[in-house]
This record gives sequence, C-alpha cells and structure tokens, in this order.
Amino acid sequence: MDTDLGAEWGFSAFVESGGKNILFDTGASGLFIENAKKLGVGLGKTDFLVISHGHWDHTGGVQDFIKRFDTKGMTLIAHPGAFGSEKKEFKGCVFSDKPVEFTPGAIFLGEVARTYEDAGSGNKDDSAAVFKTEKGGVLVTGCSHSGVLNLAKAAEKEVGHIHAIIGGFHLGDASAERLECIISGFKELDIGELRPGHCTGDTAIAEMEQGLGARRITTGEVIEI
Repeated sequence: MDTDLGAEWGFSAFVESGGKNILFDTGASGLFIENAKKLGVGLGKTDFLVISHGHWDHTGGVQDFIKRFDTKGMTLIAHPGAFGSEKKEFKGCVFSDKPVEFTPGAIFLGEVARTYEDAGSGNKDDSAAVFKTEKGGVLVTGCSHSGVLNLAKAAEKEVGHIHAIIGGFHLGDASAERLECIISGFKELDIGELRPGHCTGDTAIAEMEQGLGARRITTGEVIEI
C-alpha cells in the first residue's frame, strides 16, 4: 500500500474476533511491531499468539515480541512440533495436533490430513486458524504447506461454510494441474472472499484473480468481515 510501512518475506496478521485479540504469526523479524505501531494496533493487548508453523518467516519476530511486550498474560497456540524454548515466556501454551477451540469462535486446526490436495508429506506442523462469523468461517493461513484446499476442507468440518481464506497459499511452484484442482475445489466450497499473498506466487494469484475474483493482500491492509 502507499504508506510508510515496511515489508519483508514473511506473514503476520492481527485478528480481532469475539472480543479477543489474536496475533497470528510474527513474520521474519520485529518489523511487524513497527508496522503495528504506525497502524495504531495495540499488540500489548494480545490474548493469544497463534503460530501456523515453525518456519523462520513466521516465527522470526517472536523474540522481539517477547522483548517488547509483557507476554505473561498471553497464551501460545501451536502444533507440538512447531515451537521452541520461548514457550516459557507465556502464561499458557496449547500444543495440539488435533482441532482445538482456543477461545469461543476461534479454532486451531492442528495437524491437517493431505486428503484433497497432494501437498507432499513434509511440514506436519503446518496448520491454520478458522474464525466463526455471521457470513461463515474465515480461514487464516500462514504458508499452507498442508495444502490450502486441505486446510479449507478441514476448516469446513469445524465451522461449516467457509466465507473467506486469507494468507499464504504456497503455490509458487504449483503445476497447472494442481492449480486447477484447487480452483475447482474453491468453486465447490463457494468461497466468497479469497485474499492470497505471501508465498502464493504471482501465477497462482493471477489464476485466482481471473477465475475466482481473488484479491492480493497488501501490507497494512485492514479487512473487515
């Protein structure tokens, strides 16, 4: 966006849902903290830190976050294989490879089966969070190493219809066949709002823009649903 915000290879989102504040991933560094300050986002009011998976471009800002804010009142949510020693800095930790509703209307999906889309066998710690809204579920993804279609189907099982998917879809090197499978799957799910970014890849974003009316997310954007 046309602002003085910084950008880097990474992903971080601040979600306000059900009266709770959820920090989803922390990007590659403490840059997200500076951006939040410029946007007037009060990171010190975070109730939950949700980690999608353990890669550096999603957890790299955790140390800066711990140094800058009192995290003793916050709860960490992650897959058991995703996080390291920083967990001692939080009030509580929920490590789960099964779906868990960590606050009313917000569900961490745990370990996701590779059933509907072949995303490979790696990154078993990759997960996402889905939030219940009046329009349907809003799925927030980090990198979708589990397969964005697999994540969407898993989220649908938890909350019913998925209205929106926001985040990284990890399709930079996806084949035409895989993209076709995902786009067909999204059409079947009747996703109302697709907001790909981060590791999705320009080709995949273009295909989704043309075929599904998707819109690329940008740094500092506020999305209200």
